[in-house]
Amino acid sequence: RSDYKSVVVLKDDGTILQKSDAVLEIAKHLKGWRWLTIFRFVPAFLRDAAYTFVARNRYLFFGKLNKCRVPSPEIRQRFIAF
Repeated sequence: RSDYKSVVVLKDDGTILQKSDAVLEIAKHLKGWRWLTIFRFVPAFLRDAAYTFVARNRYLFFGKLNKCRVPSPEIRQRFIAF
């Protein structure tokens, strides 16, 4: 299926990371989540399969909010809109 979207990270050196690679890159910069980087040793096809499973079932695992947080202007400038 291609009707869902993936997280994408654009690194300073121009490298583009998607799916599990992007999540692990983000995690290494977040206190309390750095331990996830141990999964870099798992082959990407397995990590991406796990990523897709969690992405498709995220509301079941984490719930769904009725409201979303509006980012501040400082945070908003860090996003790329298409």
